[in-house]
Amino acid sequence: MNVQARFEVNGTLIFRTNTRMIWGDSSESLGCCLLLNPGSSLPLGYTEQKLIEKRIYEGQAELDDTMKQIARFVERISPGEPNGVFTIYNLFNLRNPESEDAIDHLRTKVLQGTVELEHSLAPITELNRHPWILLGWGCKQLSKIHPLQKIKKKWIERIEDSKLCYFGYQNMKGDYYHPLPRGDKEEIIKQYILQYKKAIC
Repeated sequence: MNVQARFEVNGTLIFRTNTRMIWGDSSESLGCCLLLNPGSSLPLGYTEQKLIEKRIYEGQAELDDTMKQIARFVERISPGEPNGVFTIYNLFNLRNPESEDAIDHLRTKVLQGTVELEHSLAPITELNRHPWILLGWGCKQLSKIHPLQKIKKKWIERIEDSKLCYFGYQNMKGDYYHPLPRGDKEEIIKQYILQYKKAIC
């Protein structure tokens, strides 16, 4: 399995889009997920400084810990060896492995008008190519007026308009646990499998 992604640099900010985890040689979608934002993955063989100097890169990327956890889930629900493409979407595309810092940074950039959250939304025609979407943007408590609340709502509306089957492991407030928790990593996979089966995707 390998990862393909596009990286773009704006000043010192790194954005990652078009992230795909690829097994085998089929172009068929295995599913997709919606997370918070891109984490630590960089272009394969690159340092952050080298990427900033290059500005734009599209090609093979490193497999980070979140991707490894997603791969475990995909492989567990597949009847045999997976053969296809799993797409990773994010509520916002600003790369930052520290979620709290990323959220604070995002709010500042949105208020400054330098980041447009709607750019992360996938078109319905693209979502229709997937059999299902796993929601896992995390459970950090946010104010009702935080920009992320608006984009969460827009994503759910877009997913429902596309009639795409969706699921995740929810907390009491309706947010979805991230696939890479600080605690038991096996337990979250078990919960994802349970929710996947309940959704009959």
